[in-house]
Amino acid sequence: MNKSHKQFLLIVLTSIITFSSSADNQISGAPLWSTPERGVAIDSTDKIYSSNPMLFEVIASTKRYSQQQIDDKFSAPDWFPNQHEKMPAIVQYGKAPKVWACASCHLTSGSGHPESATLAGLDSQYIQAQMYAFADGSRLDYSGHMNRMAKELTNSEIEEISDWFSNLTPRNVTTVIETSQVLKTYIDDTRMILV
Repeated sequence: MNKSHKQFLLIVLTSIITFSSSADNQISGAPLWSTPERGVAIDSTDKIYSSNPMLFEVIASTKRYSQQQIDDKFSAPDWFPNQHEKMPAIVQYGKAPKVWACASCHLTSGSGHPESATLAGLDSQYIQAQMYAFADGSRLDYSGHMNRMAKELTNSEIEEISDWFSNLTPRNVTTVIETSQVLKTYIDDTRMILV
């Protein structure tokens, strides 16, 4: 094998290792549906968001956040701070470097993003049991995020998180529409299902 073939092979192997280590699916044996291919229909807009100074608003909130602030995993935006009790630090800021702010995915309302669970109003003991199951691996989050983060939390942090979310009022955020034809959807690069 000549030098150029060796260099090419090294580049290919490095690319495969790099891609594998940054893939969503960190758990072997995860079903394909749990971590579908990302970015199929549109390219990532991360570069646009990170350089965009525009502040976003939501109806009935006096808060304004940039896209970078909205996406910050270690400082969850709180659009309606008067609608809930004071957040525990772990819920609002996480525990760097491995534990994201709980509210960055599950939101300060506890309703969660479409790709994350709704926790508002669930029994605290139930949430705690799920967290311990993530920590010991008996429950798998095929993205690997919840398993990674749960291992880093203390029992008292898990209890504090669970108590806080269980005290939130659940909200109906889903509208079911019955139809004879389903719209075609795709998964974007943030694992959101879009039309």
